[in-house]
Amino acid sequence: MEELSMTSDHEVQSRKIRVPLHRFRPLKKEWRNIYDLVSENMKINIRMNLKTRFVELKTRPEDHNSQRLMKCGDFVRAFILGFGVDDAKTLLQNNDVYVLYFEFTDKNKLKSLGYCKQIQDVESSTKTSIVIEGHKFHILGTFSGINAATNAICHLILESSTGIVDSNPTLTSKL
Repeated sequence: MEELSMTSDHEVQSRKIRVPLHRFRPLKKEWRNIYDLVSENMKINIRMNLKTRFVELKTRPEDHNSQRLMKCGDFVRAFILGFGVDDAKTLLQNNDVYVLYFEFTDKNKLKSLGYCKQIQDVESSTKTSIVIEGHKFHILGTFSGINAATNAICHLILESSTGIVDSNPTLTSKL
């Protein structure tokens, strides 16, 4: 979905994040908010390359803070995954907030699950933000919140399915 690349040239570092077609319109709509947060607050240069569909981030020549570059890249990536600007902004403000995703491979069990209300309950009880894209679950929050939300979602999925569960969710963390 996204392609990340990081380069360094004479102390100026950059990061490129691919924007899929279905997230291009929301990115254009929220561009001003994203631009202000990254450029003015975090002091990182940002531009949207319309031709290649990449968001490009660069440290400024007078300030080579790669940590801010990584935080801004994570912020933009979180927005592209489907989180709102306000939710993704927590990645810029807190050092202990991460994005994790897991994938549930048995799509038939997911189709039978009416989980919108339960997912909202999991979000509020674990203080996380959850985006569902097909059979992928993206969770933004602290380590303990993500762990609790992952367990709750897996429990909801496995509880709603009938019969013996023959597949385990694959967990992959993205920092």
